[in-house]
Amino acid sequence: MFATTSSDIKTDFLVETLGIPRNNVFFSGDAKFHDDLLRETDGHGADIVLNSLSGQLMSTSWDCVADYGRMIDVGNRDSSRGGSTGLDLFEKNRTFFSVDISTFSSKRQNL
Repeated sequence: MFATTSSDIKTDFLVETLGIPRNNVFFSGDAKFHDDLLRETDGHGADIVLNSLSGQLMSTSWDCVADYGRMIDVGNRDSSRGGSTGLDLFEKNRTFFSVDISTFSSKRQNL
């Protein structure tokens, strides 16, 4: 399991609470996590990416998805603001899901 965080406090939480090895937690504030993840996975990437980043960092997350992998985007900032994802990103049989958590939870609360 790998993760990105924006602070040492969040990193400590993942390490101490979830037991994720510290070298598997990368900084999400810049695109360096891409190279870190590929290094730790021998260039394979991640089979599943749960993404909340936007803009260029969302694209960087998408580049971390392994061939035949899946990305689940819960940030929705790009899709709700007219952002675009190039179709060339689907060349490696990757799947992209976008979920608006707030709408999903409010509309599905009675199920």
